[in-house]
Amino acid sequence: MAARGTAGRPAASATARAFVPAMRARIVGSPWQAASTSFAAFATGAAVLLTATVITLAALFAVGLGLSLFTGRAALRSALRMELIGGGAGAVSFLVGRLLGVAIG
Repeated sequence: MAARGTAGRPAASATARAFVPAMRARIVGSPWQAASTSFAAFATGAAVLLTATVITLAALFAVGLGLSLFTGRAALRSALRMELIGGGAGAVSFLVGRLLGVAIG
């Protein structure tokens, strides 16, 4: 049985009635500000990931182009081949991590 406070109401509700107005006084900002801040944080995280992916693909492409100078093969073919190899290595790493239950974050 719950402890009774003033006027026969449970003591917990008396505490809540005293606490909630004090918390409302401390809340700063608005729902729009919270939403825009959350959006900015997610967009920044996505931009970092996208930038890293683009840089990686550009580096693999450049290595493939450089490799074509030594092998005598077509430049575009060597560049795309290197991107496929790099993408395959990333996919294998992802799958091994998934199988082992490794999580980032």
